[in-house]
Amino acid sequence: MKREFVVLDRILNNSGFGKIGNSSAVSWHDNSGHGGFSENLNKVESSRPEIFKSLMREADEKIDRELNRLSRVVEISQNRGSDAIVRLKNGCFKSDSGIVKRLIFKSRYKAERREAARHLGLSGENVSAASAASKIQENLRKLTEASYKLQAYSRR
Repeated sequence: MKREFVVLDRILNNSGFGKIGNSSAVSWHDNSGHGGFSENLNKVESSRPEIFKSLMREADEKIDRELNRLSRVVEISQNRGSDAIVRLKNGCFKSDSGIVKRLIFKSRYKAERREAARHLGLSGENVSAASAASKIQENLRKLTEASYKLQAYSRR
């Protein structure tokens, strides 16, 4: 049983998911705040299907979110060119607007461009639509791979 959690932990940590111990599907303590090892092991074993359902739901949500972001970045690339600078505003990728808006909202746009780079794990302050698309595709590949591994592992 312990080996399974080590394997799952490794899958999840390499894919951007949280650790199993943080999953809401598992309660590590009984109502008094204490729990023996065998009690906790039984709780974990009995809640295994819920753990996998929770993790698969999280994986699907993250994949959907990344697909939406990718489609937005591709749209920006098609409309403004692959070298267009993207920014992240309220969790959505946007392109820099016209010159007047760039002058008016200079500091906010700069912060949003930095946030886009930080969110994608890229260095620098500006991210082109092409590099954003590439990084999002890489994230999608990792998430999809982890999702397949979870599905295969849940069938054991």
